Amino acid sequence: MIKRPLLGWGWANVDYAFKEVPYPMFYQHDIYLDKAHSSILEVFATTGIIGLSIYLCIIIYVLRRLFLLAFQTDRSQQLWYKTILLVFLLFLFHSQTNVISIAEELYFWFVIGVLANENINSKHAPLRK
Repeated sequence: MIKRPLLGWGWANVDYAFKEVPYPMFYQHDIYLDKAHSSILEVFATTGIIGLSIYLCIIIYVLRRLFLLAFQTDRSQQLWYKTILLVFLLFLFHSQTNVISIAEELYFWFVIGVLANENINSKHAPLRK
């Protein structure tokens, strides 16, 4: 990341970034690193500061929007949005402590899809303030 801080190493190229850092322990030839154990580290290594900034902005927007929806919508919909908020928070925790697959990333995109649909519908019925 020091050699390519702005744009990173490119999607799915964490292995190249890993090879550029001197590892403190000797390892055999059978070790292959294909993903980082943290989605934020993965995004930073592959897309650099620019991609990381966009990714963090998306996460912050989603969290703010979900908190508003979970506590300021009609009582009948609060459970739905609180559940979606919990799913997103659990995804964030899990993605920082484990290698995630494309199947697990579906939760991230599902939440964004729910918010996109809510944004379309909210033009007709804005949130209470």
